[in-house]
Amino acid sequence: KFATSRNRNTPLKIDGNTTLEHITAGDRLLTYDYTVTDLKRFRKAGQAPLEQRAIADLCHDIKTPLFLSHNVNIIHRYKDQEGAELATIQANPSQCEQ
Repeated sequence: KFATSRNRNTPLKIDGNTTLEHITAGDRLLTYDYTVTDLKRFRKAGQAPLEQRAIADLCHDIKTPLFLSHNVNIIHRYKDQEGAELATIQANPSQCEQ
């Protein structure tokens, strides 16, 4: 249900370089698929902002208590405009401040 309701608003421009294409739900896993338009800018920023975004999505969402109680993990996959994978970041409940 969560992914279906969120996908009603996709594609969703996250910033000037990143678009959330869709969210897929699996067994205790939410996968966010992003497209990146400026590869140079993406690489320059590094992985720290990507990790922060994944943790924030897991730990600060309105559904956080439900996610934590069911040990839901989140994966953020970043691809270029041709579909080549650039990065995959995973966040799990142990990374949330309790």
